[in-house]
Parts: sequence; C-alpha cells; structure tokens
Amino acid sequence: MVILDRNVYNKKTYEYISDTLCQTIPADPTSSIVRKIKNLLKSAPEPLYNLAKICKPPSHCTAPIIFSQVKTHKEGNPLQPIISKCNAPTINAERALAKFISPHISDHRHTLRSTQHFLELFQPLMTRIDLNLYSADVNSLFPSIPIPHASSLLHDVYTTITPSCAQIESSLTTHILDINYFSFDHQFFRQSSGAPMGSPLSSTLAEVVMQNLEATVLPHFLDFFTIFWFRYVDDIFILSNASLQSIQTILDRMTSTTPQITFSLQPETDGKLAFLDVLITRENSQFHTQVYHKPTANTSIIPSTSMSSRPHKLAAFKSFFTRALTIPSKPEYTHKEVQHIFSIAEQHGFNKTQISHLWYQAKNKLHTQLIPDHSPTFIGSLSYIPGTSERISHWLHRKGYRIATIPGTNIFQSVRSDKPPPPAPLLQDGIYSFPILLPNGTTTSYIGSTIRCLSQRILEHKKSCQDRNIYSILSQTTMAGGRPLWSEANIIGHARNPNLLRWKEAIYIHTTLSINQPSLLLNSSLLRASGVKSTTTQTTFNSQDNNL
Repeated sequence: MVILDRNVYNKKTYEYISDTLCQTIPADPTSSIVRKIKNLLKSAPEPLYNLAKICKPPSHCTAPIIFSQVKTHKEGNPLQPIISKCNAPTINAERALAKFISPHISDHRHTLRSTQHFLELFQPLMTRIDLNLYSADVNSLFPSIPIPHASSLLHDVYTTITPSCAQIESSLTTHILDINYFSFDHQFFRQSSGAPMGSPLSSTLAEVVMQNLEATVLPHFLDFFTIFWFRYVDDIFILSNASLQSIQTILDRMTSTTPQITFSLQPETDGKLAFLDVLITRENSQFHTQVYHKPTANTSIIPSTSMSSRPHKLAAFKSFFTRALTIPSKPEYTHKEVQHIFSIAEQHGFNKTQISHLWYQAKNKLHTQLIPDHSPTFIGSLSYIPGTSERISHWLHRKGYRIATIPGTNIFQSVRSDKPPPPAPLLQDGIYSFPILLPNGTTTSYIGSTIRCLSQRILEHKKSCQDRNIYSILSQTTMAGGRPLWSEANIIGHARNPNLLRWKEAIYIHTTLSINQPSLLLNSSLLRASGVKSTTTQTTFNSQDNNL
C-alpha cells in the first residue's frame, strides 16, 4: 500500500494531462458516443454480424476515469497513469477488435510472446560470444503512438484479414481512437496524443507501429551487420557485431521515420545484460542465463495467514519454481534461485515442508504431449468462503467442472482513494434485494438479478405491482398486503455473465429469508456438498420475476 499526499497526486496527474496535450471537454460526451457507436454497428455487413454484436456498448456506460499507480521500484517514485475503461462506451468494441487482430500480428519475426519464447530463440545463439549484447527501451511507448499512422496501419491489417469489410472495421477503429476521453477531478478531457494505458486496443496499436518500424528500417542494415533483434512490447534485445554507435544509428533512423518514437540504449556491463526477468552473462566460451531480480525489487506475495484460498496462496510459488527450472542454464544458478524462493516463503510464514512438496512436484512434473487433456470445464467464479468454497470446488471437480474463487476485499481495496467511488446501487447491475413488510408485522425480502441498472428494474417491478400481475410473486405479495421498501433496494452481488448471475442469485435465495422459490439450478447433491443451509420461505414460482 502506498500513501501519497492528495495535492501531490493531483499535481502529477495534471502534469501528465498537460504533457499528453489533452483538451478540456465542456460536458460528458458518453451518451452521444453510445448513439454514434450503435448507429455505426447497424451498418455492419453480414460477415461482421457476430463481431458487431459483441461490440455493442455496455448496458450502463460511464466515462473512463484516470488514476495513477506509484512505481516504487524506480527512483523518485514516479506515477504511472492508467485510464480505466471498465464501463466505457467503447470497451466491448476495443476488446473485440484487439482479439480479432492479435492472431494476425503475433507471428512477426521480431516479436516475443513471453520470456519462454525469448529463451527458445536465444538458446541456439548462446555460443555466439563474438557478438555484443545490447538492450533498448522505447520511451513512453503508449503515449507516443502516432494515432493517425496507427489507424492507417490497422486499415492495412483489416484489408489482409477481411478485404470486403475493411472499411467498416477501419471506421469503427478510427471512431474509437478519435473519442479517446476520460474524467478526472470532476472534469472531462480528450487525449489527442498517443494511446491510453489501460485500453485493450493500445497494445495492438503499439505492436502494429513497432512491427512496421522494424520491417521498414532493419533490412537496410542487415547487409552490413549481423543483427538478432527480439522485442517484447517496448523492451528490445539486440545481439549484434555492430558497435554501440551503429546500433544507436539504427534507433535514430527509426526515430526519424516516426518522430514520436524515441529509444534508450544500454550496452552490456562487465559481460552482463538484463532483459525481462533474465540475466545474461558472458562466461568463457558461451552465454549463460539466470533469473534476474531488480536491485529495488521487494517481492510481496499473499501471506500464509491471509483469508485466501490455498491455490491462490501457492500459485506464486508454482510460478517461481517454474521460472527457476526454465531460465537458469547452470545447476548452481537453479540452486541459488530455489534458495531465494524458500527465503521468500519463510518471510511470509509458509511451512517449509509444504513449499518443499511444491518444489518436488515442479521438478518431477511430466512434460509430455502424449497424456490426454482431461482438464475440467470452467464454469465461473464465486466469492471465497473458508470451508464452503473448498467443498463446492471438490464436489464440482468430481463432476468434471471447475470454478475459481475470488478473495474478499482487502485493506488496500477498502481504503484506496485514487479511483472514484463506484456508482450508486441504483445505477449498477447484478443481484439485488429489498425488504418487504408483511401484514403480520414481520419482514421478508425479495431477491432478483438484472443485467441492466437496478433503477430500471425497480420501475418494472412497480409497474407489475400496479397492474396486479398475477404471474408475479412480488405482485401477489403486494395484493396480499405486503409493502415493498423500494428505497432500501441494494446490490448484493455481481457476476460477469448471465449464467453465473443466475447461479449466484439461486444461492442467495436459498440462504436468505425471501418470498422467492428456490431455483432448480441448486439440486440436493450440490447443497449437501457445499454445506449451505436453507433459511428461505417458499411461495409460487414466477418466471416473469426472473426476467433480466
């Protein structure tokens, strides 16, 4: 957790707004943007019908917000501004377009997918000690992306993928890029330079721009130098017989081609060079690799005493051990990294025997493609409840299904103030509840779910009661003298898709005193496996009340 003076936080954020040439917008443009996107999607041709369908704006849209994270590992603790687009009008379109484009740009010869991919490419080059090591960074890549140029390059990609539909895809992308806006301190701004950190489409734009630079500039130098050039987003690894000045010339040529893109170059020092989480060392007749830890790194993981599920606590160690087995090229480097992992476990209160068992499993894991994949089907996630979540998970696993558990809110999430508070309950969607006063003086409740905002659903309930709808259990209750307390309606749960929303709603109904009838989603076997106790009173089932 980082505590920062609010005035300093606001000052640094406004500096970012000024540096990226953001323009003030007099009013919130969200509603007009929603209308423009819907009209544009209506003109989508039949081949893009499915894509247009998932590009529709969310049911309740809000303006993107800007917040900043403190880079505690860098000198001066600078801020990293991020624009959150969780409920932005364009969020679904950005996700869909990024997913649509990514497979077609992922196989570029200079693009790295992961550290493991880099090690696979570097392995045949470990004996080339006649070459020099360099690393380069793109300075502030996302804010430096030239949007008109990136939009033009994306049009070329669309033309390659779907020639007949390239125009509508380009129009949608251009519209998204032109309305790059956000809110901060009760004001609205439009970012006219670069792509926002936090947008699903920004990494795609960055990749297209960098691939175009590499394809344009590098071939001119390959006739004069041996160059092995690998890039992961904005981090570049270079192995070449060229001098430092020659590599700088290549980078300068890229900058002259696209002036917004600049670089910082770092040669090897004392035969060592760090790239991603790999430390490359020049030893005798070849290069060797080991895990790299930044000098300012402070490894923080979930402590053993945290109220989180066991898989969540141990996931970090599984990742650490996998890295210790794949990155180091010498046994002594592997041993050194394993000792470091055990020291982290001790600092966070984990039992040495338990961590040793994980290390044994990692070492003896079968790496073969001959074993058939019988992994359970993933069906959703539930909030973590000690004991209950484990029982549900084990029971579903035996049936061939898998669920993920979501940990409860921690202190940081409860007290953080860099993000605006969530919208009022009436403006949210999810599982809701409101109390009902019965004629005998007792109180019960009604539980429902909606994928729209709660205020709209409440209006529908009120109309159903006014119309004395005999098919609505809520209307039947009011006709019998019950009085719903509409003003006390509240959101009690969320879910990412309607199916999971129904399932969570069924569990809330089963465990709460309500007028609803239990859902058939919960059979007796599942209830026995979970240990959930029923406290509900039942009435006639109503299908209309379950309309989302």
